[in-house]
Amino acid sequence: MTQPLPGRTRIQDVVINGVRIDRVLNIDAQASKACAALWATGEFTQLHIGSYENPGLDRLDALDDFSGVTRLHVMLDHRVDVSPLKKHASTLVAYLCNDELNPLVDASEFRSLQSLSQPWDARLDLGEGPSALRRLFLDRYAPAAKDLSALPAAPQLQELGLLRSSVTSLAHVGRFPELQKLRLTMSRSLVSVNELSVCRGLKDLEIDGAKKIQDLDTTLPDCTGLEKLVLMKVADLRDLGFVAKMPDLRWLNLMDTSVVDGDMTPLIEHPRLEYVVFTSKKHFSHTEAQVRALRKSRSAP
Repeated sequence: MTQPLPGRTRIQDVVINGVRIDRVLNIDAQASKACAALWATGEFTQLHIGSYENPGLDRLDALDDFSGVTRLHVMLDHRVDVSPLKKHASTLVAYLCNDELNPLVDASEFRSLQSLSQPWDARLDLGEGPSALRRLFLDRYAPAAKDLSALPAAPQLQELGLLRSSVTSLAHVGRFPELQKLRLTMSRSLVSVNELSVCRGLKDLEIDGAKKIQDLDTTLPDCTGLEKLVLMKVADLRDLGFVAKMPDLRWLNLMDTSVVDGDMTPLIEHPRLEYVVFTSKKHFSHTEAQVRALRKSRSAP
C-alpha cells in the first residue's frame, strides 16, 4: 500500500515461517471513514482497535462506518461501550478481547460467531438454538461450581481454552461432544481431570501449571486418540505407560514434569512420535538427547 495511512492507522502483517497468514488493519477511530474504505478493499483479514491508536476512546462508534466486519480484535486500557458491535452481528466470525475489560457479553444475535476469546463474564449469552461457536478461550473463568457447567451451551465447540481458571474439576466437559482441543493454562486449583475419558474425539491436550491434579495416571490411558500432549509443570506422573495406549501420538512435551519410576523407554519404543521434549532428572533412565538419538537409530533403514 503506497498511499499515506489516515491518522495513527497502522498495518500489521502476521508472518509465520515466511508466509503471511494475517494482515491486520489497526484503525484510528477518528479517521473511521477512511479506515472503512481501506477495509472495504478486501486486503485485510482482521480489524484491530487498540489504545495506541485510540487514546481516550469511549465507544466503538467508528464501527458504524464499516461494512462486513468479520474478525475484530479489541485491546484497550479502559472500558468502552461495545454495543456498536451489533451492527456486525451477522458477519462477525471472530472476536478477540485480551484487555480484560471489554468482553462481548450479549452475543445472542451473533449467529455467525465461530471464535470467541475474552475474559470470563458470567452473563455471557450465546442465545437460543444452534450456536456456530467452534473456538472458545476464556481468561479467569471462575464459576461458583468450580467445574465447566457455567460455560455457555455450544455443542459444536471444537477448541476450548481456559487461562487462569479456578476450576477444580472438568465435570460437564461432556457437554462438548465435538471437542478436539483443550488447553488449560495456569489452572492451579485443578484436582481432577477424569471427565476427559468421555472426550472420544480429543486430539490435542495441553495442561500447564496444574500441580494439584490427582488422577492423571488413571485418566491418560483413556485418552487414546491424542496426537499432541503437553503436560508442563503438572503433578508427578507415576510412569509413562499411557504413551503406548496413544498410537497416534506425534508430539509430547513433559517440560518441568517428573516421572516417578524414571523409565523413559516408552518414548523410545513409540512407533509414531515425531517430537519429544522433557526436563531430564537424575533418576531418569535416559536424557532427552539420548531418547532422540535412540529414536533416530530405530527409524534408520
